Amino acid sequence: KAKYLSSDESLKGSITCKLPFEQIFDSYDEDATESCQSFDGLAKTVLQVGKKIAQEAVILATLSSKGFPITPILSLKPTLITVAKSNAKGMKKSSRQIIFPAPHTALYMGAYVQGYCARIDNRYGAFIRFLDNL
Repeated sequence: KAKYLSSDESLKGSITCKLPFEQIFDSYDEDATESCQSFDGLAKTVLQVGKKIAQEAVILATLSSKGFPITPILSLKPTLITVAKSNAKGMKKSSRQIIFPAPHTALYMGAYVQGYCARIDNRYGAFIRFLDNL
């Protein structure tokens, strides 16, 4: 499930984007994840139709995995926003700096990276995504 946020052309700084429900919070309580209805109820209280989201967000992707332009996908997860801001400020290079990698990032063995769980598969494990569908 996702919420599509469209902009009014007359408003500066507004965009049309997609906000997947799983990108709202870092974690959810057990009540919210018990059923689809309880998760939908939580999402409806946070994202009401016509509600403006006037807070910081991270743009996760603007291109599909095949390189075609798509509606930008946002995340409101506080952890992702904090790491993205610290990367943008160019924090001191320390051995424990957390990197929010994109396809152009030079990763190295032992790097600490921040991503989000896109899928869990019993056969293969967890699939972690980063910026621009990396």
